[in-house]
Amino acid sequence: MDKSDEQIDKYLAEGEKLMGSKLYDRSMIEFNKALEIDSKSVEKALQDIYQRCMASGDYAGLIAVGSNLLLKKPENFELANIIGNAYRKSEDFSQAEKLYEHVLNHDPENKVAAYNLAATLANSQLFDNAVSSAISEFEGMDSFKLPESEEGELKLIEIQKKIIEKKRLAAEKKSGKKVAEETEKSEAGKKQESETKEKETKDEKSEEESQSVEINPLEVFKYIRSHVDLESEEGFNLILNLGFHCLRHSQYDLAWRSLTRVSFLHPDNETLESFLALAHALRKEGEIDTDKLFSFLGKHPYNRYANVNLGIIYKNQKNMLLARKYFIVAKEMLDKSDGYYDMAEYEALGMQYYKEESYEQALKVLQVVRSEKETVELLNNIGKIQIELEHYSEALETFAKIEEISTDKSEVKKILKSLNQTFLQEAESLLEDRKFYNALEFLKLSEQIERTIPLLERMIDVSSLMKDDQTVRFLKEQLAELKVEEALREKEEHRQQKIRDAHNFMVHHQYRKAIEFYEDALRLKADKEVFVKLANLYKKTKQMPMVEDLTNRFNKLVELEQRMAQYEEDQRRKKRVAIEDGEETST
Repeated sequence: MDKSDEQIDKYLAEGEKLMGSKLYDRSMIEFNKALEIDSKSVEKALQDIYQRCMASGDYAGLIAVGSNLLLKKPENFELANIIGNAYRKSEDFSQAEKLYEHVLNHDPENKVAAYNLAATLANSQLFDNAVSSAISEFEGMDSFKLPESEEGELKLIEIQKKIIEKKRLAAEKKSGKKVAEETEKSEAGKKQESETKEKETKDEKSEEESQSVEINPLEVFKYIRSHVDLESEEGFNLILNLGFHCLRHSQYDLAWRSLTRVSFLHPDNETLESFLALAHALRKEGEIDTDKLFSFLGKHPYNRYANVNLGIIYKNQKNMLLARKYFIVAKEMLDKSDGYYDMAEYEALGMQYYKEESYEQALKVLQVVRSEKETVELLNNIGKIQIELEHYSEALETFAKIEEISTDKSEVKKILKSLNQTFLQEAESLLEDRKFYNALEFLKLSEQIERTIPLLERMIDVSSLMKDDQTVRFLKEQLAELKVEEALREKEEHRQQKIRDAHNFMVHHQYRKAIEFYEDALRLKADKEVFVKLANLYKKTKQMPMVEDLTNRFNKLVELEQRMAQYEEDQRRKKRVAIEDGEETST
């Protein structure tokens, strides 16, 4: 072995050693030193290391070795794509994009890199052929994705038939013809022949007419406005389906007019709003204004319809990168919601499972809905299902969230009170069976709802039965603190009552009694507001010497409270130090 071979082996060995220690940047330096001596022989060794990284899922190592190989063979687009995937799995998306773009700059038809780049922009974890297969349905669509309503379309056809019939009657009247031609026939044979023929062809003719009727959206729009109450459910559904019909047939301005009309009746309907934004984007002939769609997606990023339809707009503009990005976003959301586009319908499915007592399925569906929005009603239903499933900790978290966002907390408090009773009863039942650990777990759940002195005392009793001295000590400290807090709370409630009583005496000009109660309140706490009111009362009742005396007493009270606060803080600090010293000693 010559000296250069020895050097190569040394650099490769050091590079592998550094990789084993996760020092990838330094390992790259060693590999590059080896490559500079003899790139061909070193490349084979790096390929072996690279394959081992692939097999073990060591993405950082794969990047370190693969990047060196790619420097020597930048035309190896398959390798560049793989390294891009490794960067993406390591969440270094900017580097991933650069690798995919490197491939596409030299090979614009490379579909694997093109799909991976779109997936990167969509923050997706789909890779390679999985991307193309996931969105093939959307790439094959020629028109926008709209709710399917065969019944709605048939109702529009019926209206169009009425319009056609009305025109026919008007034309006959104008030309002097009678409406019923059969009454003009004088021969009974002709009449019978006509009736027979009419009977034979009635169904066939009706079917042909239904198939051949072409909807004139403007005529139908005017007819609905004239003959149907637009604020009724029937009027809403007719205009809504007319809007969808216009979107299907590229009559975007009338689609926008129709959907605008019904949006006033249902301003919070997210699905309707998404199609209104789509119609607005397309309403000007030959011009696409996507600002409304982007604005809508800014407010409702999880809307499946809007993402798919924006992708279709980009597809029609031959911008496949952005088209695929939005298709991927929509596909992953649809997978999450079991193919449902309308999340209101998906939530209704969850509630149907709930009514059928299929609680696991209901929770699965409603948790998906919750991942995209949180309302008090939704959280309340999830919390109730969690209780049914005895997922008590999760239920408490859910109700805590409701308390955080709700303005009316009465319903939550009622549920939590009932739940607390359940926990306490379960704990006592378990204690009877001497299942102390399980009983304590239920008491801890109760503590999350309402921490009381009797509850802590019960927890201390149970921990003592378990001979858990550490927990007993901790709970006794908690109990002592809670008793102090309770005493302070009662003291403050008493003080506030004194202030309210004093105020009432003031209102009724009973100044002596007002002074008496304000003095009582001041002795309980050095409250500057009470001090000012007392001083004003003494002035009002012309007791000026008392003002000076009050000022002296107030200053002394403030000083005393400050010293007490400092003393308590010193005691807490000493206690913390003692606990820490005890932990260190035990360690």
